[in-house]
Amino acid sequence: RIQEEEDAEELYRDVNINQGKGLQVTQNVEYTHVILTPVNPDDPQESSSMSSFQTNQFADAVSAIPGIVHQYMDQQMKEAVREAVQIQTDRLQDSLQRENDEFLRNIDENMKKVLKELVKNQVKEQVSRILPRIEESMNATLEAKVLTQSSHSSRTSYAIAADLSEMELKKIL
Repeated sequence: RIQEEEDAEELYRDVNINQGKGLQVTQNVEYTHVILTPVNPDDPQESSSMSSFQTNQFADAVSAIPGIVHQYMDQQMKEAVREAVQIQTDRLQDSLQRENDEFLRNIDENMKKVLKELVKNQVKEQVSRILPRIEESMNATLEAKVLTQSSHSSRTSYAIAADLSEMELKKIL
Protein backbone atom coordinates (compact mmCIF):
# COMPACT_ATOMS: atom_id res chain seq x y z
CA ARG A 1 0.00 0.00 0.00
CA ILE A 2 2.85 2.37 0.80
CA GLN A 3 4.41 1.52 -2.56
CA GLU A 4 1.15 2.42 -4.33
CA GLU A 5 1.08 5.73 -2.53
CA GLU A 6 4.66 6.50 -3.51
CA ASP A 7 3.91 5.60 -7.14
CA ALA A 8 0.85 7.84 -7.20
CA GLU A 9 2.82 10.67 -5.59
CA GLU A 10 5.56 10.31 -8.19
CA LEU A 11 3.05 10.33 -11.06
CA TYR A 12 1.33 13.53 -9.95
CA ARG A 13 4.32 15.38 -8.47
CA ASP A 14 4.80 17.78 -11.42
CA VAL A 15 1.12 18.52 -12.14
CA ASN A 16 0.15 22.21 -12.15
CA ILE A 17 -3.60 22.36 -11.95
CA ASN A 18 -3.70 26.16 -11.98
CA GLN A 19 -2.23 26.27 -15.50
CA GLY A 20 -0.15 29.42 -15.21
CA LYS A 21 -2.17 31.36 -12.57
CA GLY A 22 0.87 31.77 -10.39
CA LEU A 23 0.22 28.93 -8.02
CA GLN A 24 1.54 25.44 -8.16
CA VAL A 25 0.00 22.61 -6.26
CA THR A 26 1.65 19.47 -4.99
CA GLN A 27 -0.23 16.41 -3.96
CA ASN A 28 0.44 14.35 -0.89
CA VAL A 29 -1.34 11.04 -0.57
CA GLU A 30 -2.06 9.83 2.92
CA TYR A 31 -4.27 6.89 3.60
CA THR A 32 -6.46 7.38 0.53
CA HIS A 33 -6.90 11.12 1.22
CA VAL A 34 -5.49 13.60 -1.26
CA ILE A 35 -4.13 16.85 0.09
CA LEU A 36 -3.36 19.67 -2.33
CA THR A 37 -0.78 22.08 -1.07
CA PRO A 38 -0.22 25.46 -2.80
CA VAL A 39 3.42 26.04 -3.75
CA ASN A 40 5.16 29.28 -4.73
CA PRO A 41 6.53 28.83 -8.27
CA ASP A 42 9.57 30.98 -7.46
CA ASP A 43 10.76 28.55 -4.81
CA PRO A 44 13.28 26.02 -6.06
CA GLN A 45 11.68 22.72 -6.95
CA GLU A 46 14.74 20.60 -6.56
CA SER A 47 13.17 17.19 -6.63
CA SER A 48 11.04 18.03 -9.67
CA SER A 49 13.89 19.59 -11.66
CA MET A 50 16.22 16.76 -10.74
CA SER A 51 13.63 14.27 -11.90
CA SER A 52 13.19 16.18 -15.17
CA PHE A 53 16.95 16.43 -15.62
CA GLN A 54 17.38 12.70 -15.09
CA THR A 55 14.43 11.94 -17.34
CA ASN A 56 15.91 14.15 -20.05
CA GLN A 57 19.28 12.45 -19.74
CA PHE A 58 17.63 9.04 -19.95
CA ALA A 59 15.52 10.14 -22.93
CA ASP A 60 18.63 11.49 -24.67
CA ALA A 61 20.47 8.24 -24.03
CA VAL A 62 17.53 6.16 -25.27
CA SER A 63 17.09 8.32 -28.37
CA ALA A 64 20.82 7.94 -29.16
CA ILE A 65 20.57 4.12 -29.18
CA PRO A 66 19.13 3.76 -32.72
CA GLY A 67 21.87 6.00 -34.12
CA ILE A 68 24.57 4.04 -32.32
CA VAL A 69 23.08 0.74 -33.48
CA HIS A 70 22.76 2.07 -37.03
CA GLN A 71 26.38 3.27 -37.03
CA TYR A 72 27.56 -0.07 -35.62
CA MET A 73 25.56 -2.03 -38.20
CA ASP A 74 26.88 0.19 -41.02
CA GLN A 75 30.44 -0.44 -39.85
CA GLN A 76 29.83 -4.19 -39.54
CA MET A 77 28.16 -4.35 -42.96
CA LYS A 78 30.97 -2.40 -44.59
CA GLU A 79 33.53 -4.75 -43.07
CA ALA A 80 31.55 -7.85 -44.05
CA VAL A 81 31.11 -6.56 -47.61
CA ARG A 82 34.81 -5.66 -47.84
CA GLU A 83 35.80 -9.14 -46.66
CA ALA A 84 33.35 -10.84 -49.03
CA VAL A 85 34.59 -8.77 -51.97
CA GLN A 86 38.21 -9.54 -51.07
CA ILE A 87 37.50 -13.26 -50.83
CA GLN A 88 35.69 -13.26 -54.18
CA THR A 89 38.47 -11.19 -55.76
CA ASP A 90 41.11 -13.63 -54.48
CA ARG A 91 39.11 -16.61 -55.75
CA LEU A 92 38.62 -14.98 -59.14
CA GLN A 93 42.31 -14.11 -59.41
CA ASP A 94 43.28 -17.68 -58.50
CA SER A 95 40.85 -19.08 -61.04
CA LEU A 96 42.05 -16.74 -63.76
CA GLN A 97 45.68 -17.54 -62.95
CA ARG A 98 44.98 -21.28 -63.26
CA GLU A 99 43.21 -20.72 -66.59
CA ASN A 100 46.09 -18.55 -67.79
CA ASP A 101 48.67 -21.17 -66.77
CA GLU A 102 46.70 -23.90 -68.56
CA PHE A 103 46.39 -21.71 -71.65
CA LEU A 104 50.15 -21.07 -71.68
CA ARG A 105 50.87 -24.81 -71.28
CA ASN A 106 48.60 -25.57 -74.24
CA ILE A 107 50.29 -22.92 -76.37
CA ASP A 108 53.71 -24.31 -75.42
CA GLU A 109 52.69 -27.87 -76.35
CA ASN A 110 51.14 -26.74 -79.63
CA MET A 111 54.21 -24.68 -80.52
CA LYS A 112 56.46 -27.69 -79.88
CA LYS A 113 54.28 -29.86 -82.13
CA VAL A 114 54.23 -27.25 -84.89
CA LEU A 115 58.00 -26.68 -84.71
CA LYS A 116 58.69 -30.41 -84.72
CA GLU A 117 56.52 -30.82 -87.82
CA LEU A 118 58.21 -27.85 -89.53
CA VAL A 119 61.68 -29.23 -88.83
CA LYS A 120 60.62 -32.67 -90.05
CA ASN A 121 59.26 -31.20 -93.31
CA GLN A 122 62.38 -29.09 -93.85
CA VAL A 123 64.63 -32.11 -93.31
CA LYS A 124 62.59 -34.12 -95.83
CA GLU A 125 62.81 -31.29 -98.34
CA GLN A 126 66.57 -30.89 -97.92
CA VAL A 127 67.18 -34.66 -98.12
CA SER A 128 65.09 -34.90 -101.30
CA ARG A 129 67.25 -32.15 -102.86
CA ILE A 130 70.56 -33.61 -101.70
CA LEU A 131 69.78 -37.30 -102.34
CA PRO A 132 70.18 -37.19 -106.17
CA ARG A 133 73.61 -35.57 -105.77
CA ILE A 134 74.62 -38.22 -103.23
CA GLU A 135 73.49 -40.97 -105.58
CA GLU A 136 75.43 -39.47 -108.49
CA SER A 137 78.55 -39.16 -106.37
CA MET A 138 78.22 -42.71 -105.03
CA ASN A 139 77.68 -44.16 -108.49
CA ALA A 140 80.69 -42.34 -109.91
CA THR A 141 82.87 -43.43 -107.00
CA LEU A 142 81.71 -47.00 -107.23
CA GLU A 143 82.25 -47.14 -110.97
CA ALA A 144 85.76 -45.82 -110.57
CA LYS A 145 86.45 -48.29 -107.78
CA VAL A 146 85.07 -51.20 -109.79
CA LEU A 147 87.13 -50.30 -112.80
CA THR A 148 90.23 -49.92 -110.68
CA GLN A 149 89.74 -53.18 -108.87
CA SER A 150 88.83 -55.15 -111.95
CA SER A 151 91.99 -54.03 -113.69
CA HIS A 152 94.25 -54.84 -110.73
CA SER A 153 92.90 -58.12 -109.66
CA SER A 154 91.10 -61.04 -110.97
CA ARG A 155 88.30 -61.35 -108.57
CA THR A 156 85.12 -63.07 -109.09
CA SER A 157 82.00 -61.11 -109.74
CA TYR A 158 80.74 -62.22 -106.35
CA ALA A 159 83.65 -60.60 -104.53
CA ILE A 160 83.25 -57.40 -106.54
CA ALA A 161 79.58 -57.19 -105.68
CA ALA A 162 80.37 -57.74 -101.99
CA ASP A 163 83.00 -55.01 -102.05
CA LEU A 164 80.60 -52.62 -103.76
CA SER A 165 77.88 -53.31 -101.23
CA GLU A 166 80.30 -52.81 -98.35
CA MET A 167 81.55 -49.52 -99.75
CA GLU A 168 78.04 -48.31 -100.40
CA LEU A 169 77.04 -49.07 -96.82
CA LYS A 170 80.13 -47.32 -95.43
CA LYS A 171 79.42 -44.18 -97.46
CA ILE A 172 75.77 -44.11 -96.43
CA LEU A 173 76.63 -44.46 -92.76
